[in-house]
Amino acid sequence: MIRDASAPVLEWLLVLSALGISIWMITVFVGWLWGVFQDMTTDFEAEARRAGYKNAAERDRDHW
Repeated sequence: MIRDASAPVLEWLLVLSALGISIWMITVFVGWLWGVFQDMTTDFEAEARRAGYKNAAERDRDHW
């Protein structure tokens, strides 16, 4: 039987597309985590400013 010559090419395309989708999903997840982290730190900064400090680091120095 003659083997189809395009089969290895199609297999590699499938592997590369799966790898690309995986990298994209990881990137989206890391971006979501970064957004959550930014929201948390922004809240801490606003809370420190409301308490009269210049920023959260200044407040932390006073508490330690």
